[in-house]
Parts: sequence; structure tokens; C-alpha cells
Amino acid sequence: MQIEEVNGSDERLAVTALCLDTATLAKVAPALPENPFPSKWSNRVAAWCVSHYRQFSEAPGPVALTAIYAEWASTADETVAQLVGKFLSSLSAIEMNSDYCVDLIERLVRKTATRSIVDKAMAALSNGKLEEAVTAIQGWKPPKIAQDAEFVEPLDDISVIEDAYQKAHYEPLITFKADSAIGRFFGPALHRDALVVFCGPDKAGKSSHLASLCQRAMVQGKRVAYINIGDLSQEQALKRWTTAFVGRPAYRCKYQIPTETEYKEQEFSLKYETRLAESGYSIDDAKLAWQRLSEVAPKRLRFVSRPANTMTVEDLRDMLLGWANQGWVADVVGVDYAALLAPSRGIKERHEALDHIWKSLRQISQELKVLMLTASQTNADAYNAATYWITKANFSGSKGIWAHCNAAIGINITNTEKRQQVCRFNFIAQREREYMSDLPTEYIAVAGCPHIGRFHLLSEFI
Repeated sequence: MQIEEVNGSDERLAVTALCLDTATLAKVAPALPENPFPSKWSNRVAAWCVSHYRQFSEAPGPVALTAIYAEWASTADETVAQLVGKFLSSLSAIEMNSDYCVDLIERLVRKTATRSIVDKAMAALSNGKLEEAVTAIQGWKPPKIAQDAEFVEPLDDISVIEDAYQKAHYEPLITFKADSAIGRFFGPALHRDALVVFCGPDKAGKSSHLASLCQRAMVQGKRVAYINIGDLSQEQALKRWTTAFVGRPAYRCKYQIPTETEYKEQEFSLKYETRLAESGYSIDDAKLAWQRLSEVAPKRLRFVSRPANTMTVEDLRDMLLGWANQGWVADVVGVDYAALLAPSRGIKERHEALDHIWKSLRQISQELKVLMLTASQTNADAYNAATYWITKANFSGSKGIWAHCNAAIGINITNTEKRQQVCRFNFIAQREREYMSDLPTEYIAVAGCPHIGRFHLLSEFI
């Protein structure tokens, strides 16, 4: 029996996770009820998975599942066996975001249990047993299957303290060379379940740095959803990505690759390697670059382009949840950029709309366990030459950005620095810095080359 890749419902994804992903199964097996799902075939397969896990401490996977099914089918009704076999053969062979799958399974279990208690109460009412119906409803509590879903008892279970300090909670999804300044700057900040915002004045390179991180995530094997809103057309945005992947200019020009930088008294001294592109890359070069990437990271990128003010944050959430329930769960979501999302229905004031967007983006990062990357304009004061470092005073529209983000990174750049293809990063805000074992530095210089779409070629501490 072969597990084929097909699109399916949220229930199909949940069962697939139980069959194939040990991390998901380990979290739900201890408390999974006897009939967690609406479908009896799902419940039968779930029972096999739980039984296998209790015996072997791992998900059964296709091989063990085939053996379990064959043994069961030998004594089962032939028609029923065919139905279960068909159900198993349609499960999606996909990589799992176990945190999301656990949440999904818990929602399905609660839905099934709620429907069951409602049916029980309605049956009692139909038979004139009012007290029995009331007792059933009053004595019912929504089930919790995740080990830490409802409450924890740290005085009696020391493992919850260990879990709170697990380094894996802050394991970055996007990495750089460990000894590089930019790698130490970001540290664990780019972790799952975080909202990270690049802040800077107009034309400071927010979109470029945001796209570079998403490109790096994809090349490193992460599933990336990139939402391009407003400023660039889909064609323009894809051309920028293509230039980064080809690694050559799109047209004939001289360009400079930074090789060394020194920073003293707010002045940079940079050295470059000057190169000449005799001609721009061709369409065939572009196609080849993407084809090579597809071999390394197949189905890792979903690219969405929308005009400004045509997608609300609720639309974004529904889209990502819809993909997740079909089996494609993003690791990293890039939104370029948040302020160009449309105000949610019923919200008219700009301040209230922006605060709602920041709050909702944080909700999405928590609900889907994704790294949410976006950008925000700073206020007019950030254009002032005297404003050398962007601070919390430079918010635009709503200071809720500082309340809801996990990290806000300032892109600081003067006109001289822009000509030298260099800028400075600083942490405007970062949640839980004191709990991070690899505490990042707060200030670095970053140099790149826009002609080849690379913006993090060289970095240095300030």
C-alpha cells in the first residue's frame, strides 16, 4: 500500500499527522479519546496509531501501517476493508508542522465531543427528559488533549519548568553563519511563533531585507508564503527574486561587491570588488535558476500578489488556514507590508485599524506556529539627519506595533550610506531578550549589492 499525495480536509490532515509524525502523536496519544473524529474510518486508524505509539514510541508510518491494515483486513468485512484501504491510500505524504497539527486535532476532538453532547441532550429532550438533558449539558466540559492545553501544575510537575526554558522554543527558522555579525544579531529572534517587523523610512530597503530573509528561508528548506501587497506588481516582485537567485545583474552595468568594512565615529570605510556585467541575464538564465531551486526546495514557496487595500488580515488568515487544512502549512510568512492590508470590516479609524492588524498578525503567528515577517513605515522624524537610530518614538499610525511584535528591527540609513550600499540594524524592541541564551547584539552594519539582489553579503558589529 502506497500513501499518495492528494488534497484533503482538516480531518484527513489530522489523521495523516497521527500516521506519519511522531512529534504530533506523542503530544496527543496520552489523552486522545476513543472516537476523536466524525469519521469512523478516521477513528479506526487513529486507534491503530495510538496503539502503535504506546508499544514502539513512534508513529507507524507507511510500512507499519500497511502491516497493521493487512492483519486487520484479513478478518474484517471485505467491503469495510476496502473502504478503510481506500481511506489510507488517500492520506497525504507531507511534512508536518506538529504544533499546528496538535491544535487542529484538538479542535476536531472538541467539535466531535460538542456534537455528541448536543445530540445526547436533544435525544433526552425528545423523550421528555428535561432534567437528564440539563444534567448532561451542565456536567460537560470541552475535552483537552494536548498535555499542557488547559493548565499546568509546576509545583507537582517539574517538566513544565524544563519545557519553559527549552532552547528549541527559540530555535531560529532562518540561520546565518554562526560567527557572522548578522547571525549573532538575529540570534534566536527569527523563531517559530514570532512576529518580527522591519521598521524604516520610505526607500530604506524594508522590502529588500524582508524578501532576502524569505528567500534564505526557502533555500534552507522552509515553506514560505510571501504576500506581496500594493507597491510592486507580481511581475516586478518576481523579477527581484529572480535576480537574487541568478546572482547577476538584470542589465549591463558595473557593480560592486563589498569585501571589507570599518566603522569609526559614525563613518564607514568600505572596500569593494568592482565587476562588469557585459550583459544582463536572459530569460533562460532566470528559468534555470528557478528550476534548480525547485530541485532543492520543491513546493516550498507560495507567492501571492494583491493590490493595496484589497486583502484584510482576516482574508490572510483564512487563506493560510485553508492551505494548512489542505496539508501545506507555512513555516515563514512574509507580508510586504502590513500597513497596505485593508482595514477590517467595521473599522474606520486608521489608528484602530492598524492596531487590529498588528494584533491579528500576532494571533496568526501563534495560531499557525509560523514566523511572521513584515515591515512598517516610520514617522517623518525618522527622515531627520539627526535621527541616527530609529527608536520607539518613531512609530507611524499606532504604537500597538511595539505591544504586539516579538521583535522590531530598525533599518537606519543616511544618504551617504545608501550610496555605499550599507545600512545599520538595531533592535527597537525585542520580547524576552533576557530569556534568550544567545543574546544578540543590538547594533550592526550590513552591506550588500542591490544589482545582484543580495543585501546581507557583509556584516559588522558597531
